[in-house]
Amino acid sequence: MQEHRGRLLALSIVLTLAIAVGDWKVEPNISLGSLYLFPLLLLAGLAPWWQLAAAVAACTYLREALSPEPWVEGVSSRIAFNFFVYFGVSYFFGELLRGRTLLAENLGKLQEQTALRQEAEAEARVLLESVPAAVLTVDVDGRIAHASRTAHRLFAHDAALAGEPVVRFFPMLREVIARPGLRSTLNTMMESRGYRADGSVFFAQMWLSSFAARSGPGLVIVVSDASEHLREREEAGLRDLLRHSRVLAAALSHELRNCSAAAHAVFQSLSVRPQAAGLPELSTLGSLLERLHSLAGDELASSTGRVTSGVDLLAVLDELRIVVTPMFREAGVAVSWQIPPGLPRVRGDHHGLLQVLLNLCNNSERALRDCAVKQVTIVAYETGDALIVRVADSGPGARNGEQMFRPFQSGASGTGLGLFISRAVLRTYGGELYYDVRPQPHFLVELAVAERAGTVIRAAAHR
Repeated sequence: MQEHRGRLLALSIVLTLAIAVGDWKVEPNISLGSLYLFPLLLLAGLAPWWQLAAAVAACTYLREALSPEPWVEGVSSRIAFNFFVYFGVSYFFGELLRGRTLLAENLGKLQEQTALRQEAEAEARVLLESVPAAVLTVDVDGRIAHASRTAHRLFAHDAALAGEPVVRFFPMLREVIARPGLRSTLNTMMESRGYRADGSVFFAQMWLSSFAARSGPGLVIVVSDASEHLREREEAGLRDLLRHSRVLAAALSHELRNCSAAAHAVFQSLSVRPQAAGLPELSTLGSLLERLHSLAGDELASSTGRVTSGVDLLAVLDELRIVVTPMFREAGVAVSWQIPPGLPRVRGDHHGLLQVLLNLCNNSERALRDCAVKQVTIVAYETGDALIVRVADSGPGARNGEQMFRPFQSGASGTGLGLFISRAVLRTYGGELYYDVRPQPHFLVELAVAERAGTVIRAAAHR
């Protein structure tokens, strides 16, 4: 109706003028005033109340002025009666029109919203069913309200999961379900045992998020069967344990070999002296030294082999940044990363290099705990056939850096094996680990570039 507003206003004015002219010219002289309702009804659905009241007043005046006996006795009551009749009828009709129009608009919007909601629900249903993980919604009573098809396959449940208590499949959630306050603020990831319908166990990774419902707080649970991931993770951990244990054993063997060689040299010097000739204790000592020498006979390189696979050092340093940034932030340590792009791949093992660099960062964090200025700088650069990672801090440093690499030190934090093992691990890759205090305390990790042949230039690491 609003789109024809101009035409309807013009028609209302024309009708009013036509009625007025007819009322003036018609013979015999009778009143046509009741016809003024038609233009007023046209105007009622378009004009606000005050404009309608002005039009009613004009029509009331024309009716009285053009009546057979205008302005005679009782004019005030006639004008008031006609005004209220015209205004009441037209205003009521206008409200009916506006209500009908509003109802039609609301119905159109409701239909549009219903269509949009149905479309969104269809898209959400498709998305829910296409997610490879199982999706569950849990109501305020701890029962499953909805489960995706993947959830039915995961739990090997032939019947509908709706209505089943979620603790049947995840007993770990019993405390969450029993505490509405905890459940209403939940947004986390959990790992636990899960149980299928037949009682078999699997390792589950769950993402839990709460939502508000009319009946109370509910839960959305996204579940993934991570049993294979757990197996691979544990197997990788076992391989790392065996490999690093072998590195440690080989490194200790190397140190024992040096000590046994020195002791054997002293034994040879004593055995040629006339005073010691024929002593049974000296002969026994020689047998023990030979036995010790044979036990420590394997060198580090022959025991562990030389790693020649290429590792993306940038990826290792990115993971290191993710791991150590929260630690340094909590300790109030400012960290400067100076890592240029395009670094070549290096010889080594991703996990082993990460552990070595993490150990160096932990040492720097411990060294800075009592310092006023806490600054760590991690720099990577290439030189010759080697790639250097420099980990420097603003701590006081150690007086004798080489002593730091000896195992089982009495003044060391923890076991005193961290730097010893780190150097041993790097040597299996054809690399080296150094410590210096000039111009500030720092560790130098030297790694062989994988794409290039040649010997690692160790002198370059002392720059």
